[in-house]
Amino acid sequence: MKNICLVKYRGKEEEKRLIDFLKKEGFASGACYSPSGDNYGFIVDLNKKKYYSNSPAMMACAVLSFYPISFEEYMVYYEFLKKKDRRQFIVHIPHAGDRFPENIKLNVDEEEKIRQHRAMKDDYIKDIVPKYYDHLIKFDISRIVCDVERFLENEPMEKYGMGFCYKKGYNGRTIRLEDYSPDEELKYYKQHHKAFTDICESAKKLFVLDMHSYSGKIIPGDMMRKDRSLPNVCLGFDDEFMRPDVARFAAEKFLEKGFGVAFNYPYNGSFVPKEVLDSPADYDCISLMVELNRSIFEFGPVDTEHQIRHILDDIMFYVIGSCE
Repeated sequence: MKNICLVKYRGKEEEKRLIDFLKKEGFASGACYSPSGDNYGFIVDLNKKKYYSNSPAMMACAVLSFYPISFEEYMVYYEFLKKKDRRQFIVHIPHAGDRFPENIKLNVDEEEKIRQHRAMKDDYIKDIVPKYYDHLIKFDISRIVCDVERFLENEPMEKYGMGFCYKKGYNGRTIRLEDYSPDEELKYYKQHHKAFTDICESAKKLFVLDMHSYSGKIIPGDMMRKDRSLPNVCLGFDDEFMRPDVARFAAEKFLEKGFGVAFNYPYNGSFVPKEVLDSPADYDCISLMVELNRSIFEFGPVDTEHQIRHILDDIMFYVIGSCE
């Protein structure tokens, strides 16, 4: 179902505008879904040659799942895709991997390994990826094997034994000996970061959505504050790589749906590619971390995932329209 877009339009006037626009851009007519109220669905399947366009921006080329978008939304998005040197949108999911490479051994038994993995894994995240992005960068290996969001040098979490190669687990349990040499882990780490290097070599304007979930059970005690409860949503960023209106818009969207929000608590900052950190003046990079308290999925409404995905869509679309 990749590269399929459903554009919704209301009534005959929008239908005619959409079809005329598609013809002008070189698209053939697609199939129509049966009407639901005043909404009609127009299908464009980019996998089929008859729907292919030589236009510099194929319709919904970055919409990699079967998502509905409104006619007006589509028009804005299509024009954005046609811009030269436009901002590249990156969705980063570094901590949802399940794989344990056979060539890497941990100093714990299988039961403890799985316990550590489940506690640290970002659950739910892979099911709420927004529809607007150019690059989806996921790490498929368990973070207790290799944590690709840690720095190789001067990493603050090293004091807990949880640098890029964990020596200790969330509960302080030793999972690797102190003299362990992380050669294989380093290879996986560098492979992951090369994806960002390749993007940075061709694009100077970026938006990074850094997606995570968290549990209060695994937060180090000295990072907790007695005077603050844990929020449903933690929005993390560094001032150098954030525009105040983007942070404000993101917070408002979550608050509108009844989610409690905090900036940079209990975690702070957001992932920024090394190339940008090394030469910040050469890039226009906005990076937002979204940390979702797992309790909202476990004890919240049944449509929590659906609500959050739409909020993330709104955030991405806001940046598309406001941050050029």
